Amino acid sequence: MFKKTTLFAAVVACSLTSTQAGAEVLAVGVKAGTLGLGVEVVAQANDYFNLRLQHSRFSRQITESSSGGNSDLEFDLDLDLGATSLLVDYHPLAGSFRLTAGYGNNANQFVGAAVPSGSYEIGDNVYSAADVGTVNGRIDFKSAAPYLGFGWGNAFAGDGGFAMNLDIGVFLQGAPQVQLSTSKQLSDPAAQALLQQNLDKETANFEDDTKDLKAWPVLALGVSYLF
Repeated sequence: MFKKTTLFAAVVACSLTSTQAGAEVLAVGVKAGTLGLGVEVVAQANDYFNLRLQHSRFSRQITESSSGGNSDLEFDLDLDLGATSLLVDYHPLAGSFRLTAGYGNNANQFVGAAVPSGSYEIGDNVYSAADVGTVNGRIDFKSAAPYLGFGWGNAFAGDGGFAMNLDIGVFLQGAPQVQLSTSKQLSDPAAQALLQQNLDKETANFEDDTKDLKAWPVLALGVSYLF
């Protein structure tokens, strides 16, 4: 996805440059927001449309627990955010205000393990850490997702140089896909089957707790420079 997006943007940029010889049609920028820190390249098609190739990343650790039933299973998760996106800005008044749509390679995910303890309460049962080992968790989303939003900022509307911009929108990354597993299996097949049932209950709890993340809010403030 990244290679295809980069190639497409390069072809468009070259086309724009060749058709508008001598015009300022490319700008670069940096931004910070709910998808992390990022960079972007902006190409101008005409007074009303701009094309943006954008790359953002951010990482931090969070603690998350499932809230269903009597469970107290708690995870330390590494939160990785980011996307590589190709966006089209429409400036209806040929000014700063813009409507934006596009598609991105989604890098949002949560990966971690249950908080270390002598035992885990998984579903309706308590299991010894010595028996089941480490409880690992992972939350993924669609690898590619559309973006819809609006904002302010047009690097080509002024006299060049620096310009501020703001993006507000949603990254439609779909319902979270939760995976839970243990590093050890129980020797008794019936007990292992029951453990899997309880893991499935925890999975359902986490999916319910994180269902609002299917539309990831985007708020980003940036600055661009027109060469």
